[in-house]
Amino acid sequence: MITLKYEDFIKGINRDTGNIKQINFYIEGYPHYHDCSIGRYIKKVRVHERIVTLTGRITCILTKDHSEVVSFYGTFKEDRKIFDFRRKGRYTLKDVWDKVVITDISYFVND
Repeated sequence: MITLKYEDFIKGINRDTGNIKQINFYIEGYPHYHDCSIGRYIKKVRVHERIVTLTGRITCILTKDHSEVVSFYGTFKEDRKIFDFRRKGRYTLKDVWDKVVITDISYFVND
């Protein structure tokens, strides 16, 4: 099992502070959220003979069938309630972090 503090994840996924490319995880005890990922997508473009890195977006794919997808431009919006546990209510990633089981983390490699 991979361990990562919530604060370290936020620093790692956000644009100017981190190098996390993607985490794969599931929410323990909730089969609906058994195949989740959060990843940063960065685009590099050529501008006048220079390569420029664009900030990109952060995409949260919360179900295997992609029926629950949330995207943010630039930084992860910590106050956004992205998990819907029906009768129990809606929750932020921080609210459920103690139930998150990380199965894989990939990082950007500096060129």
